[in-house]
Amino acid sequence: MDEDKLTVILGDKYTENPIVNFLLYIQKGIGNSPTPKKLYNKKFEELTYKERNKYLKANDEWRKKYDLDVMHLNGDLCADTIFSIWMPLKMCLQNSDAYPYSEHGEYQKPYKSNPYISNIIKNIDTYLPYDKWEELYRFVRIALTKSNVMKLPERIMQERGRLYYDQMPKTLYECFKEGRFSQCFKDIQVEEWVKKQNLTMLFEGVISRGNIKPLISRMKASEYEWIKNREEIKEMLINYCMILEMRSE
Repeated sequence: MDEDKLTVILGDKYTENPIVNFLLYIQKGIGNSPTPKKLYNKKFEELTYKERNKYLKANDEWRKKYDLDVMHLNGDLCADTIFSIWMPLKMCLQNSDAYPYSEHGEYQKPYKSNPYISNIIKNIDTYLPYDKWEELYRFVRIALTKSNVMKLPERIMQERGRLYYDQMPKTLYECFKEGRFSQCFKDIQVEEWVKKQNLTMLFEGVISRGNIKPLISRMKASEYEWIKNREEIKEMLINYCMILEMRSE
């Protein structure tokens, strides 16, 4: 069962609320993650070559224990989330009438750290009541399962989260010729990888750069954006759920 992976991490803290479970999972991962400061009291840029290698190995071991994607693929470090949970969740919070911070954007509050996470958990029913954010709850529940995991051809592609908010249309756009990730497909064609990872539903017909479906109806596949409009966030979440439900079948 997919839920077993999360209960291994959360133990008796596991709840019936998928958003709370996700936040507890993030909280526990952050609390146990190795950092250059913890290991050496230095920034990553200050580490020696030997220290960097030791830190990267420690981080890989951490991913095997606390990264749900890696756990779903039995320790494969090329595992990656298809659709970020944190970023749509943050968009929803920034659009919640009850949440105390109203600035929109990736670098605005809430941050992926305490006390923000603890505060959201404590006030989840106030900030994100189910009757107003049903699409988010539906998305998070399925996004925590294996249906939201793919195997990347190379781990360098994991930077898509930092670059494109983990948005798949832009990610796929950059996989084709002349794209940022095109170098990752020397030994495996994009079309072959898309089929193997069951991502064909992200295309309209033939698998090609010109047939990638956009994130939401007004956007192009070559675009990525921090969504600020509440109705557009819901449109994005509905699209995400539809894709993950198709993959789960």
